[in-house]
Amino acid sequence: MEAIRRGDQDPWMMEIADFWLKEKQLIPKLFKVLAPRYLEYDESFTQMFLIPAPQPTSLSNYPLMRDTKMVVLELKGNVYPPLPLKSPPNPHSIHNVLLRAAQKDLTMPKE
Repeated sequence: MEAIRRGDQDPWMMEIADFWLKEKQLIPKLFKVLAPRYLEYDESFTQMFLIPAPQPTSLSNYPLMRDTKMVVLELKGNVYPPLPLKSPPNPHSIHNVLLRAAQKDLTMPKE
């Protein structure tokens, strides 16, 4: 939103873009492609999705790496297919197993 409002001539905005965008060739893209695309949006133009943690590595011995959460930030209206809003149901997850067992207990005839 600030990139749209302030533009690439604002020193503070350029400092923020330089800090967050590690690939410096993306800074012009922020102001010339992405900011104009979302100029007319009156709602949020991002969605955030939690993704599964990476497989354990030698770094997982460090406490900060074990507890790290990962996310994907999706820009609405991008050229790629949208990420699914919900993951497909997992019949083997513990809550689904327990719910099936409880349902089975309810439907079994009482002796």
